[in-house]
Amino acid sequence: MAKTIFPFALFLLFLPILPAAAVPNQPVFMASSEYAGGFSKSFRVYGYVGESGAEEYLTEITLAYRHPGPNQTLADFTIEDSVPRSVVSQPSQIVFITPPAGMNSNSSGSFSFSWHVKSISKGEEKKFTYRFYRAATPSMISQFAPPSLAPGARSGQAQPAAKPADTAASSSDASLIGSPLSYVCIGAASMFFLLLALSLVFKKQQKKQ
Repeated sequence: MAKTIFPFALFLLFLPILPAAAVPNQPVFMASSEYAGGFSKSFRVYGYVGESGAEEYLTEITLAYRHPGPNQTLADFTIEDSVPRSVVSQPSQIVFITPPAGMNSNSSGSFSFSWHVKSISKGEEKKFTYRFYRAATPSMISQFAPPSLAPGARSGQAQPAAKPADTAASSSDASLIGSPLSYVCIGAASMFFLLLALSLVFKKQQKKQ
């Protein structure tokens, strides 16, 4: 009993010394923006107590893209987004939950980055999340440029994804199984092994005589 209580008592003793909760609480501010072409963004600002004991903030941004059509499927394209320099001064201040394919500083005064999408179906949604340790305000949010969809490097444009090949037509193994030729081959092999077994049995009987 004492051995069970001692670790729990030790935990209670050191509990006040543990760092303050670094996990954000409920958002203290939320906003969303809708963009043309199936894009939307949600902005969530969280407050938490930092290691120094002071209240700090982080902003989490989730970019969503829902393929509106008209093609049933798009393949090999890039989704581009950016953060204004007025919001963050260095690209290292952006923490990506969904790592981008690339990042660079453009002439428009923002840090741009992109994610490559292999394929997306009509009505399907892709989400990309990143954050920075600063409280975003409505005026900051208004400075964000709309995200965009760029063509893939190989295709030259966002193309409909190729339909999967018909397995019955493309698979030579599948077409062979079930064909008359396959049954003839199986029957011949079975007859060969049967005759071989009978010959071995016949030879053994001859040796015994």
